[in-house]
Amino acid sequence: MLWGRQIKRLHAEKEELEQQVEMLQARCRKIEEEASEQRALDEKKHADEVRACDVHALARLPVAVSDIMAAIVCSVCVRWDT
Repeated sequence: MLWGRQIKRLHAEKEELEQQVEMLQARCRKIEEEASEQRALDEKKHADEVRACDVHALARLPVAVSDIMAAIVCSVCVRWDT
C-alpha cells in the first residue's frame, strides 16, 4: 500500500507541475507577443521620426543653398572691390 500511495502522490505532483509548465509557457508567449507588438510600434515611431527629419531637412534645403550662394557671391564681390 505504501507504494500505491506514493505513486498516486507522485502522479498528482506531476500533473500539478505540468499545469504550472503550461501556465508559465502561456505567460512567456504573452510576454513575447507584447514585446513583439512594442517592437513594431517602436520601429514605426522611429521610421516616422526619420521621415519627419527628412522632410524638415528638405524643407530647409532651399534656404541653405540660397545662403551658400549668397556667401559665394559676397566673397566674389569682395575680391572685385579689392
